[in-house]
Parts: sequence; structure tokens; C-alpha cells
Amino acid sequence: MPDVERECANVRALTRKFLDSGNQERRFKAFCDLTQRLLSLTVLANGQRVGLDRSWIADNRTRLLVGRSQDPELNTVRLRDGHFLRVTMTLRITSNDRFAVPRSSFQYQETDGDQSEIFRYDYLRAQKDEHPRAHLNIHGRLDHDVLGDRKPLEAVHFPTGRMPIEGVIRLLIVQFEVPSATAAEMWMPVLATSEAAFSEICEQPLSGPRRLEDVAAG
Repeated sequence: MPDVERECANVRALTRKFLDSGNQERRFKAFCDLTQRLLSLTVLANGQRVGLDRSWIADNRTRLLVGRSQDPELNTVRLRDGHFLRVTMTLRITSNDRFAVPRSSFQYQETDGDQSEIFRYDYLRAQKDEHPRAHLNIHGRLDHDVLGDRKPLEAVHFPTGRMPIEGVIRLLIVQFEVPSATAAEMWMPVLATSEAAFSEICEQPLSGPRRLEDVAAG
């Protein structure tokens, strides 16, 4: 079987593994392994990895998937263009045994520190404030003649559909020209395979605020 077919088969197998009921640790690990594989085939620099963290989580059904930088507080991984991606995803096995990602954040940044953000996609399943539950932050500025005394562009929350990590990877390669570890003939179908499985199960946020009592468990 050609390599691309094998990789797509691996993506489907890992997806089935974390979606199927069974041992929680194996399900969390399968999701982590899938994320690592997608990043390794595309924008991740050699030796970088993501991992699971539960050091501050008392709930046995919840894990945090993060980038594993040298500084555990940063949650970043180095990319193949020398810049960094901050990855944080809350993973949860719900009370009815479904796999959920109630919160995610993907931040492309110039350095490993917190003050060099280029853009960030955020998703939060439960409404917490007036901001859209899925939104994009862009760190940039327009001329004062355009904005006047209004808040700077980086403070604006742009409404958007829920952005999976596959979409962020594609954006980094195509629009930001981050070099990919594999050719488009490999990474394009692999991302499409993973993204198709995600689109079948993911919850898309409403365009406006959502009442907390309408949010499903997890």
C-alpha cells in the first residue's frame, strides 16, 4: 500500500480508537498520537512533540493536550520556519462516554514567549462572556486614520467557524508558507481524511451567545 494510503489508514484507525468506548487512557493517547502525527507530517520541527497533562486536573475524565516546549508554562512547539505554535486542547470523556474537545486554542507566534502572537484561534464550548465561542484574534494594527480612537485590531474577536488543528496546519503551510515535512501529495489527503472525521462529530457553535443550560455535558 502506498505511503499516503497507509498514513490515511493510520489516521482513520486512531480516530476510531479515541471515539470507541473503552479504556480512557488509550482513548486520550490515541487522540494525542493523531495530533502528533498530523503535526510531524507537516509543520513540526524535528524533535518537537505534544503530550498529555493532568497535573492540575482532579477530574479523571479530563486531560489537557499541550505543546511540550522546554518551559512547561508555554505549551509551545517549534515549527519548521523557526516560529512557534502554542497548542492547548482540553479533552474530555463525557458522562455518556463520548469523546469531546470542549476547549481549544492554537496560537502562531514569532518566539517561544507570550508576547509575540501573530494569530490565535480559540474555541470554548460553553459561553463564558460576550465574545463568540469560536473566534480569531489577529495581532496587528491598522492606521490611526482608519481606526481612530477605537480599540486596536488585536483586541477584536472575529466570529468564525470552529477551527480544527487540521485547518490551522493548512493555513500555516499555504498562507504563511511554513515548510512542510512532506509533499502536498502526502499532507493534503492526510489532513483531509482527519478533518472529514472531525467534521462528522464536532459541535459547531451558534453565531450568537448560547445559554449554558443548552450546553451538553462535557
